Order: sequence, then C-alpha cells, then structure tokens
Amino acid sequence: FTLEYPLWNVPYHVLLDDLEASGVPCRVSASTVEGIPTGQLFTREWSAELVRDRIDGFGENGEFHSVAEVWEVSRERALGIGT
Repeated sequence: FTLEYPLWNVPYHVLLDDLEASGVPCRVSASTVEGIPTGQLFTREWSAELVRDRIDGFGENGEFHSVAEVWEVSRERALGIGT
C-alpha cells in the first residue's frame, strides 16, 4: 500500500485550520516517543514544537495517536454544518 502523506495529501496548515474551526479538542491517547505524554492537548503550537524537535507534527510516522473529543462540541460545529 502507498500511504497518503501528509494526511489525505492536504498540507498540515490546512488541516490545523479545519481542526481549529471545528472546535473539537484532540488529545494524545498513546505515544511511542519519550516526552510525548498521553493526555497532551493537540494544538497548532504543540504541533510546531514537535516539528522543531524533528517529530512529525501530526504523528504520521506512528509517534503518537490521538482521540478527537467530538462530544465536547455540537455535531453542527464539529462537521462545519451551517457555519
């Protein structure tokens, strides 16, 4: 299989814009890298810190996994419906 990289072949800044607009908080649920704690809130700033540390800003190399806490916002906001 050929992996799409970055995710969905979309630049990370576009994905970050979409994530921020959704209002859905995302947290690290698992990590394979020392120094990436579970429970860490995924933000644009934290993603940039990862890149500075030579870690993929979205964990696309398996550095971490995240959970989207969709229950924290309305369905409409999370999906960008009616905005």
